[in-house]
Amino acid sequence: MKQLHRKKESGKIAGVCAGIGEYFEIDPVFFRIIFIAAIFISGIGLLTYLVAWIIMPEQSIKNEALKGEKVMTVRDVSIKSRLGALLFCMLLGWIGIHRFYVGKAGTGVLMILTCGGAGIWWIIDLIMIIIGSFTDKGGKFVTEWMPSHISSS
Repeated sequence: MKQLHRKKESGKIAGVCAGIGEYFEIDPVFFRIIFIAAIFISGIGLLTYLVAWIIMPEQSIKNEALKGEKVMTVRDVSIKSRLGALLFCMLLGWIGIHRFYVGKAGTGVLMILTCGGAGIWWIIDLIMIIIGSFTDKGGKFVTEWMPSHISSS
């Protein structure tokens, strides 16, 4: 399974665009142009880049040896539906319903009080769910679109 991470050694600043480019198999220059354009148009590009810099882990030597592949065990996978989390996030993410769904009630309440962190936290969670990096309360990844305990019944 591919992991989204920063590639500091091949990046210009923090490796955010290089990591995004590697994940989507697109030239990082494309993402650099988007960030720069967003900085000049509305200023949101800088904020988005800084948030990505903070939340994206740096690629470690261990990941380099595995060529970006991470071995995930059954114990690392949540029983919560990724589809459910995605739908909750898309429809009611600004009030954190998807966080309540995965057992993160404390941050769900914070999302209600901040309207999804003025939309930024909501967008980050949406991206994390889409790429399969969103975790439940126990730290397990919400990766299964239809977990076996749901689809087998």
